[in-house]
Amino acid sequence: MKNYLLILFLILAPFINAQVPIEYILEENFENNKNGWTLTNEKNFVSEIKDNNLYLKNETKYFKKASIKTDLNLKKDFKIETSIKLLSGTNNNLLSLKFNKDAKTKNYETHEEFGFTDNGYWKYLKKISFKYIENTGWLQTTNIKPKEFNKLTILKINEKVFFLINDKPVLVKSNAEFYEQEMALEIPNNAKVVFDYLKLGYLKGSNSEKENWSNSLFKKIETAKKAKEEVLIEDTITQELQTNFDENEFGFFLKETENYNFKIDNGALEMENKSKDYYQTWADIKINPTQNFDISTSVKRVSGTKNKGISLILKDKVKKLQFAVAPNGHWFSNVEKNDKELHFSKWQKTNLVKESDHNSMRIKKIGRSIYFILNDKVVNKVEGKEAGNTIYIKIPDSIKIHVDDFKLTQSFNSNKEQEKLITEYDALWDDAKRENVGAFGKTEKQQIAFDKGEAKFNKKQDKVEKKYNRMFKGAPLSEVIKKLGQPYKSNNVSISYRYNDAYNGRPQELRVAFMPYRKGNITYKRVEYVTIGYK
Repeated sequence: MKNYLLILFLILAPFINAQVPIEYILEENFENNKNGWTLTNEKNFVSEIKDNNLYLKNETKYFKKASIKTDLNLKKDFKIETSIKLLSGTNNNLLSLKFNKDAKTKNYETHEEFGFTDNGYWKYLKKISFKYIENTGWLQTTNIKPKEFNKLTILKINEKVFFLINDKPVLVKSNAEFYEQEMALEIPNNAKVVFDYLKLGYLKGSNSEKENWSNSLFKKIETAKKAKEEVLIEDTITQELQTNFDENEFGFFLKETENYNFKIDNGALEMENKSKDYYQTWADIKINPTQNFDISTSVKRVSGTKNKGISLILKDKVKKLQFAVAPNGHWFSNVEKNDKELHFSKWQKTNLVKESDHNSMRIKKIGRSIYFILNDKVVNKVEGKEAGNTIYIKIPDSIKIHVDDFKLTQSFNSNKEQEKLITEYDALWDDAKRENVGAFGKTEKQQIAFDKGEAKFNKKQDKVEKKYNRMFKGAPLSEVIKKLGQPYKSNNVSISYRYNDAYNGRPQELRVAFMPYRKGNITYKRVEYVTIGYK
């Protein structure tokens, strides 16, 4: 028995007290401001050092911070640690450490941020040139001690960077890019916060000691993830759920009324709309729209309407992301915010849709890019748009459909991994454009050819405009009608003729603008100019 315990101890020894010595280059205990903090004494914001603490009192509507320039070499293995306590204010706003901040700019256009709320949530963000490219979203944790000091720690050990709250890891990254030394401690609006210390230092142990510490922390975060705690390992799946509708795993709303019938039957979500209105079902399972996601489903029209869209929608009270497919061979994508269209593709004709068979619809978010995928072909991409957190399936009037499967995958990816994936899916989008299957937009080569053709067409059209202006400018309007016939529409300043010679297929019209004119006792409508333009 003693030998067994000895062997067990030797196995576990590397992970017991696995920490290594730290050589601190800054141990800020706030005895004074010898380290050059940016302190402020304004009417609505005060940052001051007193009683061996840094106090920030913010009565503005904005987040405020105190910053410091450091000599920390971010290429080495390092440790950054601070301790924060909320004294007053709402407990659901972020108290954070900002680091990796571009010292050349005052507005924090490039930085990383790690923090928590006093009511038990944490978040990590990375911004480059004003754009958030990594965002965990709000994740719950039991590590927070409300109304007490809570410790934030960032540890770089070899290729891994660990983010800890009260010594418990909640995030590990493997593709960190450190290049700046400026840091800041930040608090939300209408809050008073005290910081106990800030420590910066280098890890001084041997490579094996560092590796043991890294392995120990990684095992802790793996264990927490298996226990369904809201911790993250970069470039891994954070949520995965799939159903063939043997059961209602996503918790879709089911109900039977005189207008519609939503039910699970024979391994499918059956949706039948007997009315003249649109109806929708929604899932209980929520997504984290700040993380990357991949949502897909397979839909089959059983009977009824062919020329209206069956939609996969992500929506909340503000944001809406919609992908619609009509069984007669059309699709559209739409992005809205506060009921205003930000990016509407309009209906696009496609040969991808199978009228009497299953069609797969997929929405995939990678960083700031969102892809719409129809039957495995990328048909559109929008940039910098957000989605809601609730999943909907919406059907038009007088239709019956089967939804045969549904899958949701979420992941938290590094900027490096996101760039690789975006390159891959951009190439797939270009492939679909070249194949002329009904994808939105053009490849770079197609766009160049299109622009050349359009320029040639416009040059030809300019000649036509000049011809009509030579013929009619300054002439009585009656002369135009005598030669061109009756216009198809008119108002008090112009008349219009159909003109269908358009390079991109969009109908145009020839417009003749006129004004009342008097010459002696003669009054008539005189042509001012002639132009060709879209209806």
